[in-house]
Amino acid sequence: MFTNRLGATLDASNVRKVWYTLQERVDAPRARLHDARHMHLSLLVANGVDVRTVADRAGHSDTTLTTRLYSHAFDAQRRRAAIPLDDLLGE
Repeated sequence: MFTNRLGATLDASNVRKVWYTLQERVDAPRARLHDARHMHLSLLVANGVDVRTVADRAGHSDTTLTTRLYSHAFDAQRRRAAIPLDDLLGE
């Protein structure tokens, strides 16, 4: 997931140590790095970014997986889409 300047993959345990150290320094609640990924993708969906772009960002080859994993984040979009027919027709 993370590489050094030469492109070699960093050791996951070292990445986790740095991640948790940074959280402690800013007195943030402890959260996994995966939680940050999930929050980022959920916020993209909630802010109207199209599912193909979110899937690409997540590394998902199929938008079906993205839609299933982040279905909760689509709630805001569903609410925004609940527009009365009169408003849609401009009446």
